Amino acid sequence: MSTSPDGGRIESLLSQGDDYAARNDIKAATSFYQAALKTAQQGGFVDAGTRPKLEAAVRYIRQSADAYANAL
Repeated sequence: MSTSPDGGRIESLLSQGDDYAARNDIKAATSFYQAALKTAQQGGFVDAGTRPKLEAAVRYIRQSADAYANAL
């Protein structure tokens, strides 16, 4: 669990994103991941335990965007 002020919210958003990603709901997963990233950015500090999860969210968003672009 994160120790940053918004850590609990960030962890919750990431968890929800993971749940949707596991169900292959790209749109919903991306939405929750983007919200987590925005919350982390606004908070300014992200602890070491949360950072890899945020980086994974960024990769997911990029891969999803690339897959969409390639499908056009």
